[in-house]
Amino acid sequence: MELNTQEEALLKEHLHKFSLEEKGPPIRSGLTELDAFFLRRGGIHYGKVIEWGSPIGRCGRFMILRFLRDLHESVVWIHGQKEELEVYAPAWAERGVDLSLFYFIRSRSPLPDLRPLFLEPAFKVIVMDCPERLSPGDWSFIASKVRENKQLLFVLRPFFLSTKRGNPLVSWRVNCWLKPKQGKYCLNFLKGGEGKIEIPMSRVRDT
Repeated sequence: MELNTQEEALLKEHLHKFSLEEKGPPIRSGLTELDAFFLRRGGIHYGKVIEWGSPIGRCGRFMILRFLRDLHESVVWIHGQKEELEVYAPAWAERGVDLSLFYFIRSRSPLPDLRPLFLEPAFKVIVMDCPERLSPGDWSFIASKVRENKQLLFVLRPFFLSTKRGNPLVSWRVNCWLKPKQGKYCLNFLKGGEGKIEIPMSRVRDT
């Protein structure tokens, strides 16, 4: 999806508008068409929960790094599977990620194990990677604390999210995957603003 001159001007107007509001400027990926899509629907801000569906091996997780790399905030990444989370540092560094700001924890029971993370805003950004064993009451607690502490929470799922059911407490639900033969990333928005966009793989890696 390419933006015309009028749409680019609208994006700049939105950025200026949001920067003046109390909630602060929106969190951006640096990809114009993706940021414009979010901004037309209010933008991504601290205090929000974003659910991101991407099966393992479909490369959709790399898109998350686009939002995290320019925040210059400490990020706690909670891995919820039995297997160890393997981070190939050169690949992340190639995408502009400063791994010194990332803290990785493995926990299959983030509540109550990591409850203090949600009680105090020590980490402005939290990534829950494949979370398990969380009840509706747990999600209610997490969402309320993220909102209260002005944190940003990404919930990564190792499967495509469904349109038929989902967590009602999240602000955005997005499926993201790579079509390697076409050389494009695809994003399908299920909640927060329905729609689909495609972005060339080269732009995701190079900008």
